[in-house]
Amino acid sequence: MAMDDFAVNGFLCPGHVATIIGEEGFRFLPEEYGMPAVIGGFEPDEILLAVYLLLKQIAENSPRVQNAYPRAVRPEGNRMAQKVLWTRGSASGSCPARRNCRAAAAAAM
Repeated sequence: MAMDDFAVNGFLCPGHVATIIGEEGFRFLPEEYGMPAVIGGFEPDEILLAVYLLLKQIAENSPRVQNAYPRAVRPEGNRMAQKVLWTRGSASGSCPARRNCRAAAAAAM
């Protein structure tokens, strides 16, 4: 995202990943990169809501993480699933420390 020709204005974050890592797993997007991020579900109305919220953040220049999939995603995610992931590793490789799991979460997207 630090490249000069990076032409992305925001992120629709995958709900299936967020059910495990929670909203917190995407906080780095607005905090480190100033990029809007909206967690979306998979039904047509959930996708439309996520796109609407993302476009609104872009128009208002107010990057943050928003959850448009609250029926499945909690801010903290699924603590039991996180514990298994962080201690036993992910399917894509080991994940010994939480800070190293951002790559594992990105690979799952």
